[in-house]
Amino acid sequence: MDSAASSPTGLNAEFEDRERHDLIEILARTMSDAGLPFTQVTWATFWLADLQSLRDIVSTPPSIMRNICTSAGTVYDQIVKPWNTRVRSKATVPSTPASATTTPLVAQPMPEPSPEAQPSTPKRRRIMPETSPSTSSPLRLNTTVAMAYSSPAPKSPRSREAKDQSKARDNGRCIVTKAGHVVEVAHIYPYSLQGQQVRSAHFWVLLSTFWASERIKRWEKDILGPQGTESPVNLVTLAPHTHAYWGNALFALKPVEKSDDGTKMEVQFFWLRPVSSAGPDILLAPPSIPEDLDSSVENVKLLDCQVDKKLCSGDWIVLTTDDPVNRPLPSFNLLEMQWVLHRLTALCGGGDIPSPPSSDDEDGEAEEEVWLEYCDADSECS
Repeated sequence: MDSAASSPTGLNAEFEDRERHDLIEILARTMSDAGLPFTQVTWATFWLADLQSLRDIVSTPPSIMRNICTSAGTVYDQIVKPWNTRVRSKATVPSTPASATTTPLVAQPMPEPSPEAQPSTPKRRRIMPETSPSTSSPLRLNTTVAMAYSSPAPKSPRSREAKDQSKARDNGRCIVTKAGHVVEVAHIYPYSLQGQQVRSAHFWVLLSTFWASERIKRWEKDILGPQGTESPVNLVTLAPHTHAYWGNALFALKPVEKSDDGTKMEVQFFWLRPVSSAGPDILLAPPSIPEDLDSSVENVKLLDCQVDKKLCSGDWIVLTTDDPVNRPLPSFNLLEMQWVLHRLTALCGGGDIPSPPSSDDEDGEAEEEVWLEYCDADSECS
């Protein structure tokens, strides 16, 4: 096995780095001096950001540093919510729903629009302007990055072939619980982000502000190609309840090692619990994610059905394939992306993200990766 995992390696390793403590102290002091709120979202973003990105931010002129610190407060709306909002129409052709106005988890630097500026009818939604961030944006250092994302590939239709390849690779069983028969094929990188021109551009620009370009390029490589989200490298088989827990960031999978021949990968399972709204005392301290959990919130638990044992944080899962060309393993890079953003979701609080509507919702929306309901009239559901 070759080690492909990025450092740091432990569940809380980022939070124990002395240099990170010092850099965040500088950023917090800069925000305090400028009268900018140091919110729970800002706190979570700084503690999970790449160390080199924090060094780069601290080395910028004070005015730009303040702008970037302000942008950290938008991470919840621009990264966390798009990453965790996984709904779609029942239509089998690509669609591009408008971005809905949402309520932030904590107070943001910019004031809310006045009531007079809100839409006059219930059905209207505020749509983000069809432009990349301007030079007056807090993300002025990433204007060229925004331009690069301004015209992504069109949204690909869902691929039955990719779904079948993924289920065959996983032997028709949930990769976490090992349960079979009733399973769903889940996306690692959300299908709902594919083809969303402005939404996706803002998502990736903000990622590039707080995570290193080398890491961003690895994440991009496996998701921004011609197949987009519709490839076995972006798909995993999960039991329905496991899928729901994962979609709510109640656990995360940490990729550790992948074999040179691409036939085996080891990942670790970790339960996550949303951090309650952080007060001033919490914001002065680094995060700490418990490493010995056997459940998430409200009695959410999972069972390894092969050995009749509760799944606990730190448990190992081995993913295999007998054909790395036609049935490749899930992407190590995309699982790493999930590992970062699921923990970010938990530290931001997680609970304010709207749950996907049920399959019988009158608007015709269902959880995005449920395949059983979308069969053609002359075909069989699997």
